[in-house]
Amino acid sequence: LTDMRGREVTREMARRLEQVDFGFHHQVIGVLNNPMVHRAYKQANDFVQLIRADRLYGFSFAMVERTMVEHLEIIAAFRKRDPDAAEAALERHFARAKQPSVGK
Repeated sequence: LTDMRGREVTREMARRLEQVDFGFHHQVIGVLNNPMVHRAYKQANDFVQLIRADRLYGFSFAMVERTMVEHLEIIAAFRKRDPDAAEAALERHFARAKQPSVGK
């Protein structure tokens, strides 16, 4: 992230960030091993992909940084084995992820 600060997010960077983002979510969903969560994620992810395609990689550094920080907060809560912190971090991530999808 520090290498990106102050720079325009290019299409190539956006593609790579999308791969990292997908990989993070794929790992978390896989670890949960819950078919209902997997289905819900797949449905939400399909919707997000449509939104992203419509935006044509309209990422900003601030959006990328916020997302990566949220992911790190989730990982930190997992590592601490703190279910309350993990739940709170996941809820923040879900709430913020919905905002750009609906144009807020």
